[in-house]
Amino acid sequence: MQRRNSDNIVVTVDQERKKSKSKKNGKVDLENIPEEIIFGILANIPAHNLYEFRPVCKLWFKLITDPNFIRQHLSRSEPGLLVQCHVPRFRTIFLEMKGERLRVRYLNLEPPFKTRIHASCNGLILLELEGANETGGLFVANPVTKQCIKLPPRSSTSYSYSYEFAFHPATKEYKVLTLTEQGDNCICEILSLGSDTWRPVFVPQEFRVYNSIYVATKRFLNNVAGFHEDEEAFDEDEEYMYSMDMVHETFHMTRLPVSAYGREDGLFELGDVLALTTRIERTSRYDIWVLKDFHKGDWVKQYSVVLEGVQFAYKHDYNALKPVGSLRKGKVIIFQEHIYFYAADVEVGKEDLETPGS
Repeated sequence: MQRRNSDNIVVTVDQERKKSKSKKNGKVDLENIPEEIIFGILANIPAHNLYEFRPVCKLWFKLITDPNFIRQHLSRSEPGLLVQCHVPRFRTIFLEMKGERLRVRYLNLEPPFKTRIHASCNGLILLELEGANETGGLFVANPVTKQCIKLPPRSSTSYSYSYEFAFHPATKEYKVLTLTEQGDNCICEILSLGSDTWRPVFVPQEFRVYNSIYVATKRFLNNVAGFHEDEEAFDEDEEYMYSMDMVHETFHMTRLPVSAYGREDGLFELGDVLALTTRIERTSRYDIWVLKDFHKGDWVKQYSVVLEGVQFAYKHDYNALKPVGSLRKGKVIIFQEHIYFYAADVEVGKEDLETPGS
């Protein structure tokens, strides 16, 4: 049934009744809201909540699963840190800044996520089923969607002691790297996700494992995976960092700015640069060195932080305190000691102690 209103516009009475009924019920027709508005709203919702909104309507499902939306959402998200502790079994902890406080919480992950996590990249994690190393027990998983893919077995059956997981933004390619000891040699293999074959990468002769110490610290940064050897390789008075350019898949050696023998010394990501932290002996002061030129090995001492509050932590041991990463684009450095975490603001000198659940 149709009628004309005063403006000579044809209106269907049934449509008017539906609109009137919708207004009375206080409901909004989501299908009629402009897509760009929905896009902007959904892009600001946390990922773990966003995934639950897919069934709301067809438009929401289409947007949430669209690769372009996923990239936009990732770019707007406030990064957090994923840390795994052994207390006494594998427990996964997520760290993020909420206002001026460090929030630390356990993640209630279901199998197979309750296992060893080797690395993470863009919200994806590289994990390994315990006891399955020689049979190719590596997986890449999304803890939000619970999707998980099994990686093909490596060509080398020896135990790998180091893993990296990287993303190449130009090619949109994810890469997994493993380092394996075979006698006096180091074997490197790389897998591009989507491929069914691991490819060997040439490792320079000087890159070796010394006295079974293996890799002391490792971090991935800007397509470069860094490996810090505890043993002196060339010069008695200098230490070096071995690293791989994950784009060109070539190894490099970079001199470290200072000696870094201590257990509390380590490489970590400071915003979008690589940093090295060293503790001043018998003090609670940590110097933060930043790598300005990867190939030349130019380092600058950028910050010094004092962690007086560590005296209240587990075992009162500075030697057990290590950097695990940074938040707020490198403005807050996160240190870990057992199940305790410290957030040190490099600009104002504040520190914050948190434990999971506090």
